[in-house]
Amino acid sequence: MPLAERRPGRPIRPLVRGFLMPSLRHPAPPRGGGLSVVEDAEPGAAAKRIGLIVFVAAAVLLGGASRPTMFLPLLQLGAAALLALHCLRPTPLPRVARAGVTLVVLAALLPFAWAVPLTAAVWSATPVGGWIADSYRAAGLPLGARGLGAVAGTALPAMLFMLLPLAAFVAAAGATRRLRWQLTVALALLAGAELLVGFSQFLSGNAGALRLYAITSHSGALGFFANRNHLAALLIATLPVVLMSAGRAEATGGRPAAIVWSAGVVLFMLGLAATLSRAGALLGVAILAATLAAMYVVRGREGERASGWFLYAAVGALLLAALVAGPAIAQRLMQAEDRRTVFMRDTAAAIGWSWPVGTGPGSFTVVYPAFERIEDMRPTFANHAHNDYLELLLEYGIAGGVSLVAGLLLWLFAAAQAWRVATREPLCLGAALGSAALLLHSAVDYPLRTPALAVLFGLLCGLMIPPAARWRVALKRVP
Repeated sequence: MPLAERRPGRPIRPLVRGFLMPSLRHPAPPRGGGLSVVEDAEPGAAAKRIGLIVFVAAAVLLGGASRPTMFLPLLQLGAAALLALHCLRPTPLPRVARAGVTLVVLAALLPFAWAVPLTAAVWSATPVGGWIADSYRAAGLPLGARGLGAVAGTALPAMLFMLLPLAAFVAAAGATRRLRWQLTVALALLAGAELLVGFSQFLSGNAGALRLYAITSHSGALGFFANRNHLAALLIATLPVVLMSAGRAEATGGRPAAIVWSAGVVLFMLGLAATLSRAGALLGVAILAATLAAMYVVRGREGERASGWFLYAAVGALLLAALVAGPAIAQRLMQAEDRRTVFMRDTAAAIGWSWPVGTGPGSFTVVYPAFERIEDMRPTFANHAHNDYLELLLEYGIAGGVSLVAGLLLWLFAAAQAWRVATREPLCLGAALGSAALLLHSAVDYPLRTPALAVLFGLLCGLMIPPAARWRVALKRVP
């Protein structure tokens, strides 16, 4: 019996052709005489797609506080369910993605090293152990077996928190092109929801009715976050992904699409200004400039046209932002006292004291007051070092330093790979720029300790990895 005629694969259609999403074209598969080569359907593709989008939306809308809330266990259950789905219906991952998964799993297990019970002679020989032993002796308590960490019971919560970025990374790294562009639209819509609430908060001033958390910033836009800096971080990290996607949509949708996406750039920049975040304002301008330059370089004439539209929109947005929020941001920039430098200085002193073992996971608020100078004390307390790299070195010592270097090297490798494929996969480069924004922001704040931004970072790291085209040969007999 003769073989069936060639049957083309099902095309991927944009949500709104040439407007919200670009027209996607997969690389042409190899063809053979009388064979039908179609794109292979992912096992459990629909469940994975819906699960990932729902998980990301729930994290962004419900995970806006760095302190544990009632929503954190629900998000962790969602992450565990998403990981279980990918284990039951596995998707082949590229080598760099498998290396990333291995590194995250090892990092998640690392906190248990400080929870292993040791004899008093062992744990009391460390700097933090000697400090605790002196406290026990002063209180007349016996020295029993305990772990190396200053705080007990923190290893399991630290491990469970790592499920959030791990689930997002695994799901995004194995995502198809169609799902990747759908995630871009979902991120744009979620950022729009954050902006809508943030603008309302900004216009209402210090009224607490629109602020969702009891312990929160009292000025500026917050969105669904407790900290205005974290809303700024979400907008900055999302902007490159949306812009790189919009560049291709502008090429297929023409001037109407360019106008719509340019208006979106204006809203993003105005929302960033409404947060009144100093780091957000400076980092946002830098990331926007880097994204426009990348579009111009890697997209050729198409990118030149798109970056031109967005450049005009960005300049207009910056002028409006300067009129609306410029005085308040300038006043904050000129403040004589910035507590971040104090936190970093005292944290560095604590690192020198506890090196190389560290003080254990979740111990910053216990150890830091011992190194705080009397003249720097305030009615409030420091919940974090406002530099995630220093806090990591304080709590995990040399093991944390090795993990940090390994993670940054792997990220640099993936970013270089994203640059090489940027011409045909601009979304990878946008994700690299977005994740770079979060890494830079972590030097002056603690965005990745917020569930929403931890999930976003894992998602962007997964989107950095180029999607693998998977094909199968379909044979069909005809009468």
